[in-house]
Amino acid sequence: MMKRLAVFAMAAAMFAGANMLHAQCSGDAKGHCSGSCHVSKSEKNSLSQLKTVTKDEVARLIKAGNVTVMDARSEDQYKAGHIQGAVMFSQAALPADKNAKLIFYCGGTRCPLSHQAAKKAADLGYKNIMVFSGGWAEWNKNS
Repeated sequence: MMKRLAVFAMAAAMFAGANMLHAQCSGDAKGHCSGSCHVSKSEKNSLSQLKTVTKDEVARLIKAGNVTVMDARSEDQYKAGHIQGAVMFSQAALPADKNAKLIFYCGGTRCPLSHQAAKKAADLGYKNIMVFSGGWAEWNKNS
């Protein structure tokens, strides 16, 4: 009996730890985030230093063809709709060129996933990183 309880307790602790380490942003099919998004205060400070771009700037860069657009949302949200040409950050290989233009987006202004993914790229040495804060919610609006 004690062995079963110990295994159950370990599994519960692993699940709780994974949830704390891996911030998830659950959302609806349109990419809107629910209240389950969480960003720590120190993370907010470092993420606020990333360059943000507007919908028009994203469209211009895509048209010019010299940018990689990264969708930081879940696979289900990506499959439900995404910016044309965008790749899923969780399944993509970043370009070899650390100066390549990268734009990250997620569900919208209340979703932290684009900033978190951009920070990971910055930590890997990428220099030309942008975040489209309006995300899929803004991109899909009136499109």
